Amino acid sequence: MTSENYAKILKMQTTGVTQKEAFVIFDSLETVNKQFMIGKWRGSECKTGHIMDGMLSIAPWYGKLFISSEAVHPLVFTDREGKKYCVDPRKVFRIINNTVTMKLLAGLTRKLNPVRKFDSHKLDLVFKSFKTYRPKARLREIKYRGKITAAMIYDELAIIDVFKKIDNDTIIGVMDIKGRYGTKGYFFIMNREK
Repeated sequence: MTSENYAKILKMQTTGVTQKEAFVIFDSLETVNKQFMIGKWRGSECKTGHIMDGMLSIAPWYGKLFISSEAVHPLVFTDREGKKYCVDPRKVFRIINNTVTMKLLAGLTRKLNPVRKFDSHKLDLVFKSFKTYRPKARLREIKYRGKITAAMIYDELAIIDVFKKIDNDTIIGVMDIKGRYGTKGYFFIMNREK
């Protein structure tokens, strides 16, 4: 990967890029297979003008856990003490897909002072009520934007997260959501836990 691409990826996480720029970066990266994804991954979201930008910053999102191709936890959160727990994405998206709630959450993320970040653990009780011990997704290899790469398919939602390799321990993901979000992708970066 070129230093220019690394700079663009960093920009995705800080000041942001357009959807078009994000897809250009994504398309330029190397594909990965299912085995590459097995393990724990710590995530952070990117800014690309998607309606969900900022949503994970108000949640205590940690990342994803890939146990096997049949057992994936798509949403791993942490509590105030740093203890990890898995959340049922169907319950989270029930809130996000509610238009009024979505507007309130979007307003909250826009009002957050970048110097004094929102304490996501204020919502621990809400998210812990969505806790699950059952994996809620599977791992497959699919053709996306012309290339075959690893993807996480949610069990109960019309969502696929597609992954590309930045380096051996870092990937970029794009959430492809059927329906109201159109052709926009929700981008995130994940680092492998050692």
